[in-house]
Amino acid sequence: DTKSMECVHELRAHESHVWATSWADPSFGTILASASFDSKVIIWGKHENQFRILHKSEVHKNSVNALSWAPKTFGPRLLCGSSDGTVSETLYDGRSWIDSVTPAKHASGCLSLQWYSSALHIENDTLGILGTGGCDGKARLWIYSLKGATYSNIMTLTSHNWVRDVGFKLPTSVRNTTIIFAAAIQDKKVMFAEFEKDEIARYIESKGEHQIVFEKHILTLEETPWKLSWSEHQSMLYIATESATLSYDYPNRELKNLEKDSKDEKETKEETKEDEKPEEHEDEKEKSDDASSPTSVPEEVP
Repeated sequence: DTKSMECVHELRAHESHVWATSWADPSFGTILASASFDSKVIIWGKHENQFRILHKSEVHKNSVNALSWAPKTFGPRLLCGSSDGTVSETLYDGRSWIDSVTPAKHASGCLSLQWYSSALHIENDTLGILGTGGCDGKARLWIYSLKGATYSNIMTLTSHNWVRDVGFKLPTSVRNTTIIFAAAIQDKKVMFAEFEKDEIARYIESKGEHQIVFEKHILTLEETPWKLSWSEHQSMLYIATESATLSYDYPNRELKNLEKDSKDEKETKEETKEDEKPEEHEDEKEKSDDASSPTSVPEEVP
């Protein structure tokens, strides 16, 4: 209920628009990251009901557009995508926060990024999967090796316009073997890539020689998709456009406009209620007409 919400904290430190915020895993404490047009990333920590700045990253030369914390397995590790075309990493090593620039890049700017929510364990290594999207019309998948502390580009999806947002379908169980990645494209499309985790194992075993085999699917919309969000419990993708919120049932390839469906359902219920009203008998109608006639109003007693 948005009407009952109230502002409990207001964090002021950025010098321009704040484009993104993201909470770290609660096991690390109450930690929030914010990214701004001022090219800075600020990490905030809550102590005694007050937020204070834990770290300020200034490695970027242009607007920072997107943030994503790695799965808990990788510790407090934050990736940030910037209009300068680079992706930075801010890591807490137990003593201090350390900033670095990763090999992940997008010509003309990185607009979106997201970690896959689970780590993979292959050949005595722990691997993370990262998705990024940029102004170069590309959505890229990267593998992060905890053992080697390296990022490798394993897949690139090419489109004809900016990639506004990216997102991974959340695994429904530990036995989940399929990864589904979605990218929101400026030219009114959502692009999907679906592949098996075994493909990554083959890539690692071949030392990068194996080409990831994946199934590609494209959804065409009436408006540009700006934001994507996968449901936690279903294979449902929610899509925000300029004027609508859409739901896409991925397995069944069914697209719905939530606002339109809600409005139609409300109108249907109102029509049903109107149809269910009991018919008025003729004699009751006459009484009603008499009662509503001006002559039926009692005269005022002086």
